[in-house]
Amino acid sequence: WRAGFKIIVHGGQGAAGKGSSSVLQDTWALDLFTLVWRQYSVSDSIPVVSHLAVAALDDSQAVVFGGKAETDTAVGGLYEFRVGGGWEKVLPAGQRPQRRTGHVAVLDQPTNSLYISFGLTEGPSLLSDTWKLNLESFKWTCVHGSHSTCAAAAILPPFGPGNVAFSGGIASGMYKLIFGGVSSLACLETPSGVKM
Repeated sequence: WRAGFKIIVHGGQGAAGKGSSSVLQDTWALDLFTLVWRQYSVSDSIPVVSHLAVAALDDSQAVVFGGKAETDTAVGGLYEFRVGGGWEKVLPAGQRPQRRTGHVAVLDQPTNSLYISFGLTEGPSLLSDTWKLNLESFKWTCVHGSHSTCAAAAILPPFGPGNVAFSGGIASGMYKLIFGGVSSLACLETPSGVKM
């Protein structure tokens, strides 16, 4: 993600493909003026996940949720990253969304909220819910989905994308446009697919 005049890169999938040796936990920043990489120091609060969704809050801070752990399972951790200080684990109050990977994260700056939608969880099972995280109180609220606390039911086709994971997307003003992705578990039943 971009933070001012830096590009921050964290984690990812290593050369081994799967397992604990292949999920990377290093964080790097590329200075766009000098084109020099700088590695952030390692600490116990660094998320050890790949495929995490990031929402940049401003030029110095970002929030990440979920991802895929070294055990090849979805995770539900919430972390905050500050360019000047590194990673910190956040413990939100109340109900929380299911663990997931391959989801979408969107920042709504006017309400200081992070929205997450879709993704893949254990089972495996594709998700179509949407959750809102208040970034002041760090409390989750289900906007729509099948959870008992959701304000409304999940929006399914033809009125929404339905269950989907690993979609592409782009932010445009107040909107996050998503396209493509996996909408059938049959797509994941390949040797290189997600097993969960």
